[in-house]
Amino acid sequence: MYIMRMLLFFPVISYITTLTMYAAVDIPLVPPVHLKKYGIHDYNAASQNWDLSISPEGILYVGNNSGFLTFDGNNWMNYELPDRSAVLRVKWVNDTVYTQSETSAGYWLPNGMGRLDYHPLDSLPAHAGFADPLEGLPPTLSEEIQQQKPSAFATIDSMHIIGTLAHGIYVTNEKADRILLHFSTLMGLPNNIVHALCVQDSFSVWAAFDDGLAKIYFLPAFRLLGTRNHIGMLQDVAVHEDMLYIRTNTNYYKRKPASGDAFTPVTEQEALPCFSSDRQKEERSVSDLIGDSIEDPELLYMERAYPISARRYWLTGKNEALLVAEEANRMRISYRILFDNYNLNLVRKGKQIVSFNDSLHIVSTIQGVLLINTNLLPEALSNKGLPFRFTRIQYKDSKGVHALNPRSEKIYLPHDFHELTIYAGSSVFDPNSQISYKIADVSPDWSDWQNDGKITLLQLPEHEYKLSVRKHTGQGDFPEITMHIHVCPPWYKTFWAYLCYALLLGSLTGINTYSYLKKQKRKEAYLLSVERQKMQQLKNEMLEAELENKKNELIKQTSIFTRKGMIMNTLLEELERQKKILGERYPSTLYIRMRSLMEKVLNDHGDWIAFEAYFNSAHQNFTERFRQQYADITTGDLRICCLLRMNLSTKEIASILNVSVRAVELRRYRLRKRIGLDSDTNLVDFLMNF
Repeated sequence: MYIMRMLLFFPVISYITTLTMYAAVDIPLVPPVHLKKYGIHDYNAASQNWDLSISPEGILYVGNNSGFLTFDGNNWMNYELPDRSAVLRVKWVNDTVYTQSETSAGYWLPNGMGRLDYHPLDSLPAHAGFADPLEGLPPTLSEEIQQQKPSAFATIDSMHIIGTLAHGIYVTNEKADRILLHFSTLMGLPNNIVHALCVQDSFSVWAAFDDGLAKIYFLPAFRLLGTRNHIGMLQDVAVHEDMLYIRTNTNYYKRKPASGDAFTPVTEQEALPCFSSDRQKEERSVSDLIGDSIEDPELLYMERAYPISARRYWLTGKNEALLVAEEANRMRISYRILFDNYNLNLVRKGKQIVSFNDSLHIVSTIQGVLLINTNLLPEALSNKGLPFRFTRIQYKDSKGVHALNPRSEKIYLPHDFHELTIYAGSSVFDPNSQISYKIADVSPDWSDWQNDGKITLLQLPEHEYKLSVRKHTGQGDFPEITMHIHVCPPWYKTFWAYLCYALLLGSLTGINTYSYLKKQKRKEAYLLSVERQKMQQLKNEMLEAELENKKNELIKQTSIFTRKGMIMNTLLEELERQKKILGERYPSTLYIRMRSLMEKVLNDHGDWIAFEAYFNSAHQNFTERFRQQYADITTGDLRICCLLRMNLSTKEIASILNVSVRAVELRRYRLRKRIGLDSDTNLVDFLMNF
């Protein structure tokens, strides 16, 4: 607590010291306080504001003459009451906002489109009672403040903040018996009539005025040590023995950075040795520091690098400064300063930043010399868990304005929309916060930084786009958020339209070709019949040729089969003859072996399988048809049938089957009986015609 009080009193002490110094040496120095004003052109409502309330998520609610205002850190929204009366009191309670107007009371709840809906009440509930704006006001106010008619009161740690109806805002000590700061229109307030005060956090407070709004930031980390109007344009900076030396276009000056002293002129003989010896931390280019291949897009626009310590640097580019730390060969951004938000501009020539030590850093701006104390920078944003999100989406076409759900991951737009407006915001009201966006399919580059969260896109062609939005604050970076935007094609480019085109084209083509097809139908039918006849004739000829080839092959195979049988029978006869001649001299084992081999060749089952295959191919599966009609036919009888159908003689059949002629005749007799053939029918003719 003691440290926090010291941090908060740091700007106060500096400011009082500055006032004393201003009176003594006529060098006006700016205290470490930043004041941000909002007028009717910012929030697009009436100028007069009556009350303020802030939710724990950081959303600001304002009672205004035009109704009820909200602010999410980037975007303002204005809600009118049904009777368009002024909202005099506003209070956030448990996700509900209660308002009191001149004529009625009610509450507001969010809908699914990113807006608040109004619900009237006959009377406010007890938990929604509005507090007295002067509640807690110390009785020991100075007479000066009491004369200015106190109208609002707030407390930040040990500081009391009192708004008045006559002369702006006073900041006092804890006992309220001493004025530490006084803000009026001379100090940048939009108006001196204060209607309400509301504390945002331990470093900032909101104020509602008779003409506008303002937020006061107590920034102990920033101090403007001297203005250009009094010391000239800074050209170089040097640090020697805890003393800051500067060279401007008018003279040499020195002072202690952390003290309340002003810059005092010194001679060139005193200052010049300090500049010549202060070369241990020369500036470098960013490409020299981290190489030409910069992977982090946040560092692409950085130009200069100023070492602080072994692995800490200030990087500058455009009108920004990044405090970075090197970790695992990558640069991690610790803090970002957008000088535009402080109405400051970095010099383009000469040194921009000089580190006095690890925490105190001198920044050269066109407006003067700025001191930054990194030990007093705000808490990192990553520790606060505050969301950055799309808060409202609407598009405009010829039929009017239409709202879309901002929580949708993908939105659909008609092809003829005129304007798409997307609002992105967070609850961090940092004076150093801005947003940037890009649409990858339109441009690979990020847009320029902008203070408000309103993104306007005009008449995108039909396509699917990816919108990426980023936000940076002095307290850190928000994660990038994205949304997919699908611009639908016009009706005449839809699937159903193309289907209709295809059907219409098909109908026209059918009508145009119908008459031609009708005329050609008879001719084609005649030609087709002639062609079929030719094809059938050719097919018959091919079948006949194929059948003839098969018959020739069968005859060939049968001839080989017959000749083989005759040869083997001759060999058997010769074997028998030799056995008779030689008698006992012919070894029985050889005789039996030779006869067995010959009989095996004669009765080779594989030859009959091949023969049957050729036979069935040439005679339309004769054996299968014969088996189906005469199921009890034997294999031997079936072979007799096949050989008889080939019109072979009894002798040839006997030779093939390795049997006697008498045996063949007996088989023919049994076959006739088996198939039930009468005596008047010739067996061969029957088999030939089967």
